[in-house]
Amino acid sequence: MAVASAVLEHLLDVTKCKTLFITHYPLVATELEKKYPQALENLHMAYTEDVRVDGTREITFLYQLTKGLAKESFGVECARLAGLPESPGGDEIEKKLEDLRIMIDSMTLSSPQDTDA
Repeated sequence: MAVASAVLEHLLDVTKCKTLFITHYPLVATELEKKYPQALENLHMAYTEDVRVDGTREITFLYQLTKGLAKESFGVECARLAGLPESPGGDEIEKKLEDLRIMIDSMTLSSPQDTDA
């Protein structure tokens, strides 16, 4: 996460070039958007979500940029759309990874921030 943050901050502060920067670290995106509100905008691809009778989700990607961060990652759904075989426990693994990411993000947000004098 530190490397992603440093690279993006360098692009914003030093290079100042237009950049499409894609990350799975929402903390990087939100913190730098606060620091560089005129230069950085968080966007995600819009989607619709339907729950089938059997409880499975059906995601339809709309291919439209929408303001804000995506609420979740759709790795398993993308794999299904690509025709990859489902692995046993894939949804459970994805849920555990998402819970871990949320826990790490909350720990990072609650830790004291270094400030330069």
